Amino acid sequence: MRAGPAADDLDARHTPDPRAPEAVGHVVLAEGGNGRGRCRLALWHLGPTGRPTGAWLGTTADESEHLLQLVHRRVVVARTPRIALVTLGGLAAAAGSPEPAPVFLDLAAVLAEIADHRRRVEAASAAPVDWPTPVPATVADLAAGLPATHAGAGLAAEALQLSRLVVTAANLWRETESARLRRRHLAHRFGPPAALPPGWLATLRMASRVDSARPE
Repeated sequence: MRAGPAADDLDARHTPDPRAPEAVGHVVLAEGGNGRGRCRLALWHLGPTGRPTGAWLGTTADESEHLLQLVHRRVVVARTPRIALVTLGGLAAAAGSPEPAPVFLDLAAVLAEIADHRRRVEAASAAPVDWPTPVPATVADLAAGLPATHAGAGLAAEALQLSRLVVTAANLWRETESARLRRRHLAHRFGPPAALPPGWLATLRMASRVDSARPE
């Protein structure tokens, strides 16, 4: 197991995000084999608005209890939630813990919520609103718009890709609120800026309140 915070964010794990109170954050889960029949997991911690705070690599057979602790009270970001649920269930069984009830991030719902917010803002605006970046119609379109990286393949590349999807979605919301706040009447109509779309923030707070994957 290799563990440690992101190099440029050493104190982020211990600093609450004032923009998203009562929300712990996300855990990105990527999994694959190690060539010897054992499952390996990469777990990356992101703050509520996508700030990286730590990265871990371990095997399900040897690190089940610790890996479950890393998931506890965080929204899970996974390529295929159904498979991730099976993996977390296996970790719980190996650790002798109750079956987990993780909360997963639905990026398609996040994109839909941002697009809906923009439509409501446009409908209330006295003039057309200039959005810096269009909202992708699908998560696949969101991924296709990411710049290329040199991360290669494997667990680290998969975790990086999933993390960048979260950060890009959060940036889309930030752009949306920034454009809105430039119009005084829209700032008054919709209130102060929100850190995240309401549904996304509610998901984070729900995960923070439940024992989503905590070993006994």
